[in-house]
Amino acid sequence: MKRSPLPRTNTKRRANNFVLAYGSEERVEWMHGMECACSSYPMCTFRIEVAHVISKKPNGRGGPDDTVPLCDFHHRTLHSLGIDTFQERYDVDLTALAKHYAELWDQHQNGLET
Repeated sequence: MKRSPLPRTNTKRRANNFVLAYGSEERVEWMHGMECACSSYPMCTFRIEVAHVISKKPNGRGGPDDTVPLCDFHHRTLHSLGIDTFQERYDVDLTALAKHYAELWDQHQNGLET
């Protein structure tokens, strides 16, 4: 009897991990519409990515309220420098910005956007 191959990825687990990390696809699309958190720099013309400020929590991942929009240049730079050096170099507080974007998302969800 010939067996069919196992799928390479567990789609249910992958979808669950996505929700735990980013909240929802709607939230990711909403954040893609934002400017880079370092938008005062001229190289912020790249596509926006959702970056985790806290990459690991006790459960092994950052959550949706720990995210900020960064262009792909600044997202790569964040990973290569580390959060402390990145924040010092670009004079930003990513933790405070993540909290701000979480509040904006809550307002968006409740229809309170201004």
